[in-house]
Amino acid sequence: MPFRFLLLILWNSVCFLFIIWCISTVLRKYIGLTLIGLTGGIATGKSTCSNYLKSKHHRSIVDLDEITHHCYACGRKAWTKIRAEFGDEILHKDWTIDRQKLGEIVWKDVSKLRKLERVCIVRWPILQDLMMELLNQYLFIQCKVCILDIPLLIESRYSNFLYYLCDEVVLVWCDKKTQLQRLCQRDKITSEQAMLKITKQISIDLKQRYADVIINNNSNSSTGNVQDEMRKQVDEWIRKYNAPLTWKHARKPTRLSFCVPRS
Repeated sequence: MPFRFLLLILWNSVCFLFIIWCISTVLRKYIGLTLIGLTGGIATGKSTCSNYLKSKHHRSIVDLDEITHHCYACGRKAWTKIRAEFGDEILHKDWTIDRQKLGEIVWKDVSKLRKLERVCIVRWPILQDLMMELLNQYLFIQCKVCILDIPLLIESRYSNFLYYLCDEVVLVWCDKKTQLQRLCQRDKITSEQAMLKITKQISIDLKQRYADVIINNNSNSSTGNVQDEMRKQVDEWIRKYNAPLTWKHARKPTRLSFCVPRS
């Protein structure tokens, strides 16, 4: 009896995943809906890549950082929760959140960083704004390919569901030495302080296991300009989304169809 019960559960699960796959195939083929996750490590060049996609290829970017900062506005629910967690010392005189001071606190204490993630990812104010922005892109702007810019798309368990919603995940990568050098130059901090920030995230090399496309940004981009090699890689990758979606690509199983828990 227990064996038959387990078999029944397995069969229903498989059927459910198959239905998800069928629906996603039809949506991608006939409506053309495609959601791409863009991520990277701190100072690897993700924002540079995102800006290039927006300016050169005119792609729609939904930036979770911008949405989160909007939710930080004085009086909003996220602002109230952050103030309750971290106190009035992280507020400016005009009651807006001092993001620099808040950053200094969370980068020194991983438990406080996790608290901030729970406020910024799980809580409904951020999720509501994110979903409304996605609906706006698809329904009103009629954008068929939407790029979701999320720094912690891979490592944060609070953004797991966003990872599984993506049809493709793109990682902007550089080696740790280059990452450390760029972070020191960008934030004008010591190598010890920079390494402390880097170690709070999953290793950029480990993130490669969960990405479908890797943009190698290992050349020195300290001037803030997108390097030619990176541009070529982005141009080559994004080109496939200029053509109508074929059945071959439309029927590719989604992460939601075949969810595999990440370690």
